[in-house]
Parts: sequence; structure tokens; C-alpha cells
Amino acid sequence: MIGKLALPPLYEPVTLPPTVTDAPTYALKLAASGAQAGTFVWGDRDDMLDCALVLRPEISAAEVGPVVLVAALALSDAIGSVAEGAVPSELIWPGEIRLNRGTVASVWLDLADTEERAQTPPWAVISASVRIANRPDEEGGERMDQTSLRQEGLGDITSRMLAEAFGRYFLTWMDQWENGGFAPIAKNWMDRATSTAKDAVMMIGGELIAGSVEGLDESGGLVLETSQGRRVFHLADALVPGSAMR
Repeated sequence: MIGKLALPPLYEPVTLPPTVTDAPTYALKLAASGAQAGTFVWGDRDDMLDCALVLRPEISAAEVGPVVLVAALALSDAIGSVAEGAVPSELIWPGEIRLNRGTVASVWLDLADTEERAQTPPWAVISASVRIANRPDEEGGERMDQTSLRQEGLGDITSRMLAEAFGRYFLTWMDQWENGGFAPIAKNWMDRATSTAKDAVMMIGGELIAGSVEGLDESGGLVLETSQGRRVFHLADALVPGSAMR
């Protein structure tokens, strides 16, 4: 029998049933069925961290978006802690993490439908994935835009280690956001995205954008200086459920 994750008491760990393909799918089902905040679904996989967390927001749908940036910071810290800082990670807006210019992890947000963005959604699910090892059908290093922890020489890291670290750091960063406002989140996020500050090329909402990253606005939107002038890309337009990491 697989033991439960060792998480802080605010969480309720749930191991993904073998009949379900991924943690986000199961967490969405649980959330819609009334699962409590803190339900933490984890898939026990050797090749990937696959986890999702049920939230019960107390703010509007329009205000929930920055939780993706919070989760990205937490996942970056989780990777750094279990890897003992061996490889510095880089954050790509809104929820991608790269090592040595290759995508290794991502976070994304699913929200319950509301008639108005000003309404509080009954639930939200924040999901996280980390590529621990390449799949058997993948050749290591064949795609320069993707990597795995093992490909970067981090062979002793497990999904359980990452899930437990992510859970701890997520609470820490949520406390920062709730008590200190968005400013410390934005500052720390930008500090980890410095390599994209100039000459950035990003795919946002199906549009390929080139420009210089100026920062984040008060709602977590990305501010870019482009050849057509200053543009702000809103989180709501970028948070498309799902990820290539699934």
C-alpha cells in the first residue's frame, strides 16, 4: 500500500486511483463534488510529478489569477530544495519553469464557471507537473526546448519528494500573498525571470510576441515593450487549462 504524502495538516492528501489518468482530472471531479480546500491529489509516478490542489477562493474570479504565479514560485523552490540548488531555474510567464533553457515544469489553473468575473468561483484547482525523466519513446536532448531533471543530472529526485516540497512552499508563498499583498510576489517572480527581460519571444494566447519584459502589473499581467509599443497581457487570457507537460 502506498503511504500518504507527508504534508502540513492544512492538506488532505489523496493518492490518484490507478484507473484515473492524471491528477488534475481527478481533482476537478473532486472539487465539483464538494471536496474541501486543501485536497491534494498526487499521482505516484516515476517519470513525473503529477499533482493538483483544490482551493475554495474567497476572492473573485478576476482576482484569483495570481495564484498561478504563487504556485510557480513554490514549484521553483521545491525543485531547488530537493536538487540542493544544483541548477538555477527560470520562470516564464505565466506558469512555466525552465532549466538550462529547456522546459521542465509548469503550473496551471482551472476555475469553476461563473456568470461574471466579479463573482467568487465555488472552487479552483491549481495543478503542477515536473518532468523527472524522459519517456521511453523520447531521446534525451532531442528537443532543445524541453528537458527533465535526470537529463540535467538530478537522478535521485522522486515525485514524492517534489510533491511534499511543493505543498510546503505553496503555503509559504500563499501566506506572503495574503499578508503582504501582490508586490513581494511580483518582485520575487521577476527576480527569477531576469534572463527573459530583454529580447523575449513568447507565445501568448496563440500569438507570437517579441519584446522586452518590463514587469508585472498589479493583477499579475505581463507588461511588454514591443515594436508596436507597450502592451499588457492579462492573466485571464493566458491561463488556458492544460499543459504540454501532462
